[in-house]
Amino acid sequence: MLRDCRINTIFEGSSEIMRLFIAREALEPHLKIGADVVNSTLPLKRRARAMLRAAREYAVWYPRQWFSGGAGQAGASLHPALRDDLNAIARQSHKLARTLFHEMLLNGPALEKRQVLLGHLVDIGAELFVWSCTLAYAETKITDAAVNSADVEKLLRKVHYFGDLSRSRLANHYAAMRGGLDKESYRVSRDLIES
Repeated sequence: MLRDCRINTIFEGSSEIMRLFIAREALEPHLKIGADVVNSTLPLKRRARAMLRAAREYAVWYPRQWFSGGAGQAGASLHPALRDDLNAIARQSHKLARTLFHEMLLNGPALEKRQVLLGHLVDIGAELFVWSCTLAYAETKITDAAVNSADVEKLLRKVHYFGDLSRSRLANHYAAMRGGLDKESYRVSRDLIES
């Protein structure tokens, strides 16, 4: 029965595997910068150079993730009623980038074993993508000359409601990550395999 409920989410595990591929792609830029730093087989001199290079990169990148105010000029051409949502998406995107970076620092190479955590990070990214697509779709409808103002108001209500739902789902993902259930799920899975 549970399998029937989840068949649209998981088709023989393909959705779960895709999450790992997407997570790997999200981590790839960071791995290119910092892989040599944590590689203990490399000479100390090479690791030190890699650490300096990573420090230079992150000295610029990391503060931007905290102090970026929103979408900036990207939202200038958007309908004014949609700009707050676009700015929220931009802020959430920066939060996701920071969170991914923090998890890499905290977990190191063991991050790849924290599949539930990675799944939440991927789901957050997917949620932000869908939310931004909703705004793009709404903008095309609003700029359509055949749409009257009453229809625009209805559309804006739908978009704002969807934004509220997205905010709620994002908050749930972050709360679940803080709950740390993925570590417990790993231990329970090991117990089940050993049984």
